[in-house]
Amino acid sequence: MGLRFFNIRVRMVLTLRTMRRLLCLIPWMGLLVSAVQGQSPPSEARIHYTHRGELTTPAFRIGEECYVALARINELNWSAVVAGSRVTVTAGPHKVTVAPKFHQGQTLIPLGAVLKELGGGTGWAQDARTFEVWSEVIEIGVVDGSIRIKTSLDVRPSWLRLEGPAGLALDLSGARLTSRSKIGTSGSALVRQATPQTVRILFDKSSPAEPRKALPDLLREWEVPIVPAKGPEPARTPPETRSTGAKEPIQAPPPASLATAPEPSLGGSPAGVEWEPWDKQPPKWSGPLSPQAGPVRMTSDGPQSGSMLLKLSGPLPDAARFTRPEPSVLEIVLPRTRWSADALAGFRSASIKGAVIENRGNEAVLRLTLVRPMGLQLAHEPDGIHLTLIKPNVGDGKLAGKVVVVDAGHGGHDTGARSPDKKLNEKDLALAIASVTAKRLSEQGATVVLTRKGDQFIALKERSEIANRNGAHFFLSVHINSNQVANSSTGGITFYHQQDPVGMLLADCIQGEIAKVSGLPNLGTWSDRRIYETGFAVLRYAKMPAVLIEMGFINNAKDRARMSTADFKEKVAGAIVQGLRAYLGDGKQED
Repeated sequence: MGLRFFNIRVRMVLTLRTMRRLLCLIPWMGLLVSAVQGQSPPSEARIHYTHRGELTTPAFRIGEECYVALARINELNWSAVVAGSRVTVTAGPHKVTVAPKFHQGQTLIPLGAVLKELGGGTGWAQDARTFEVWSEVIEIGVVDGSIRIKTSLDVRPSWLRLEGPAGLALDLSGARLTSRSKIGTSGSALVRQATPQTVRILFDKSSPAEPRKALPDLLREWEVPIVPAKGPEPARTPPETRSTGAKEPIQAPPPASLATAPEPSLGGSPAGVEWEPWDKQPPKWSGPLSPQAGPVRMTSDGPQSGSMLLKLSGPLPDAARFTRPEPSVLEIVLPRTRWSADALAGFRSASIKGAVIENRGNEAVLRLTLVRPMGLQLAHEPDGIHLTLIKPNVGDGKLAGKVVVVDAGHGGHDTGARSPDKKLNEKDLALAIASVTAKRLSEQGATVVLTRKGDQFIALKERSEIANRNGAHFFLSVHINSNQVANSSTGGITFYHQQDPVGMLLADCIQGEIAKVSGLPNLGTWSDRRIYETGFAVLRYAKMPAVLIEMGFINNAKDRARMSTADFKEKVAGAIVQGLRAYLGDGKQED
């Protein structure tokens, strides 16, 4: 009897253990099913990765995504932790959580999804087997004898001598220009896409220059002086280097031993006045334009959001993107694509006043005129491009009666950025602009709360909590920018939090109005994730549409002089009011 009971108990224990193991496999079984249902089976692929060229890492194409084995991601200098049905990938200071797939006993990581979060550009080449990865150029500035470069991923820089109109060039291997790249050269250089994976900065012989001789092996964000070729050698101070994951700077050869290469004619274009983004010119390596886009269908249209589907006959060669030329106008751009003749046949939407399709060069463009400003989310799916229109809650659509918190950055012992002579502090200039803005908003019937009216220090989170406690409809944080090298950057930026479509809409509306009147270059709207992984604290903790406005650079003499005037303060304050009106759909114009 005892032996029989023992055997039964053993079988029960084994059964429970087996059940536990099966339960543990359920998430992975789901992943296996998802890997094969609704998609073509995985096919072998190869990866061309920025400046590194073709990788030896095995890869698979599943739908429009490129997957690599979890066990091999260390070859990309990444690491990963598996937690249930999710994998968290660590790439330098960044962490990205993705859903893996399971194939032939391997856990596969979606490379494109990870790189999208890291800011990299990706796409399938014409052979449909090569997954191309490039670093997007965020900013190139050549101002007052200094070069400033900022890219989304590491690139490899190299100097070379050129024959022809340009005497010196700096090549950035693994980089591409896009329509979002911020280019400012003050007439001293021309920036162009030399090859699909190389951006070239050309210095005209009429203003000869030499490198400072120090270049990092790899760079992502970098600022260094260049000197006149015939001038005296300045003091040898080390360049400013802020390279993420880069090796220590190495000495480049002196200019006399730089590589020499022929340079195609610049066509008589004056240096610095034009540049060619890669997504605006037909790639030399592309074949026939494909796929075909259309039809366009509205799949839902509700009071808070609407959904659209842009059908495609095949995979897009490059990622789709969108722009907002006006608050109520969106342009969706499909690279190397053509519209079908009946793409808009039968299209109707209560949210859209007008829809126009256009083939511009090698791009298919859908221009939507909305009934009022809306946010947009764009997603690439196997069946096409999914668009979600986000309709912000604007109440009665009037600025009068809205609660607006205006936050003057810094204060007290926190001076913020300072002018080179230390005579002007960011905290004082920000407060002056915020005060005028508050007055103009109040005149239009808004209830305005200033986070500070004097020179007080307020913690970052408390600034947002002031807005939260007051039930604010908007949070506006006013700041003044700065960087490492005086007079090397100029212009204004408005930041929104992470990928928030409503915050992006508010930033677009306000920055668009500021750019009309500020008298400073328009650097556009940026996600705060481009600066910090978690974004800005004042935007992160705000529970309402929130933006942070960088008016200009305090260490740029022209910006500083302009921002210090009463005219600037009045005009940008009026522009902020008008930007809020545009967001709300309030047609009343500022006096």
